[in-house]
Amino acid sequence: MHVEDSDIITEKLGRVCQIRLNRPSRANSFTPEMLEALKLALIDAQQDKKIRVVILTGTGDNFTTGMDLGALKDIPLEENPRVAATMERLGAETSHILMQGKISICAINGRVMGMGVVYTLASDLRYAVDDATFQLPEIDASIIPAANCMTLLVQQLGIARTKEMLFTCKQWTAQDFKSAGIVNEIFPREAFMESVMQIAKQLSRKNQDVLRFTKACLNHVPFVRSFQEGSSIEEATFLSTFQKDKDAYLQRLADEFGLDVG
Repeated sequence: MHVEDSDIITEKLGRVCQIRLNRPSRANSFTPEMLEALKLALIDAQQDKKIRVVILTGTGDNFTTGMDLGALKDIPLEENPRVAATMERLGAETSHILMQGKISICAINGRVMGMGVVYTLASDLRYAVDDATFQLPEIDASIIPAANCMTLLVQQLGIARTKEMLFTCKQWTAQDFKSAGIVNEIFPREAFMESVMQIAKQLSRKNQDVLRFTKACLNHVPFVRSFQEGSSIEEATFLSTFQKDKDAYLQRLADEFGLDVG
């Protein structure tokens, strides 16, 4: 099944849903409408019971260069705060879906900037082409990084390197991000999507209840206040394996630990 929404292309291949950013003439940069379409495509994949794994990638040589600041120039100045707030909200909501929903893979097919880095960090697994680059240029554009950017970066990269990345706005290579533990693996371009699809299909064959509870635990534990709290969450998610009524147990975890397992 193949669904196209001009700037967003959705292709469902068995148990895998591939969502592709498709605005190559503008390096797949985001307009408010494109962000809304991406969010709806991700929600559709979450609600489709046949889909088990979601891949987010881009068309051409860019994953995405983030928000299209040029698009804001056509908007009356007094409307800029509202539009910027809408884009920040949509970016945060989309990263939340990637983190809390079905297993997500970010297939970084080239240059990635701004909000694209956030989506990389929000995905469960990250694979990049060998010539991919990463950059957060917001401060050079007099914009404060948002949409969960700082929270996810500090958690995964550490405070010192996060400050370096945000303050200097310098460009990082795929190898830099792999060495920092952000990118899982680097593939040559000619074998890139085939390699990513192979991994996605392997994941789609695993026990999905076990995967989603494990994902929920792993995403939550880094933010808890004590070892004991983390241990309790890990024990509760382990016990989910043996529950017949998964939905009722899911609700218990949500009530007791604030755990969101999608």
